[in-house]
Amino acid sequence: MSAHFAAQPVMKGAVPSTNVLGRSLFEQGDGARGIPACSACHGADGKGRVAGGLAYPAIGGQHRFYLRGQLQDWRSDTRHNSPDGVMNHIARSLGDKDIEALADYLSGL
Repeated sequence: MSAHFAAQPVMKGAVPSTNVLGRSLFEQGDGARGIPACSACHGADGKGRVAGGLAYPAIGGQHRFYLRGQLQDWRSDTRHNSPDGVMNHIARSLGDKDIEALADYLSGL
């Protein structure tokens, strides 16, 4: 059974260039709402990086539903494994539309 699922094509999100909101939040953030650019920590390609003794995981190319769920869990404080709660703080500033746009954009990277 696992061979069957492993052979399935990856579900990709929207073509990144067509998702204006997702791209903007990923590349620039939203300073007015205190949302830093995702790329500042997770890398310009979203493939993750290590900086300052911390490992920032790959978020580009992840499944859209997984990304959405993680952002929702940080926003609701269901998930707590972000250093100093930084992802919880960021996610609380994201609306549903922002989360959908980010999940769709990131899954397309």
